[in-house]
Amino acid sequence: MSRDHPVQILENQGIQDSSGGKVDNWVSVRNWWVRSEPIRGDEQFVDNAHLSVTYKRLTGRYMPDFELSNEHQILLNRKQLRIIGIRNIDDRNEKLEVVAAQ
Repeated sequence: MSRDHPVQILENQGIQDSSGGKVDNWVSVRNWWVRSEPIRGDEQFVDNAHLSVTYKRLTGRYMPDFELSNEHQILLNRKQLRIIGIRNIDDRNEKLEVVAAQ
């Protein structure tokens, strides 16, 4: 049986560089406990480069005071995950399921 893991929800609060461009600046805005399980992995070779993507399903308590979106990222075990989809399980505002890619 898997156990819950602490994660951080990150928000991009981009900063302006010296040339006026925007630079990503991911900042922790919320802590959350989730159950994590791998879904699948994809591997490809593009222009002689090996690309690997791992997908995870994260399940945690619904957060009534925080609106999680695809604009956020999740930090799990020092790995930054990009949110692919979010589902309010059974629309009961009890649990959220997030699919994320690494």
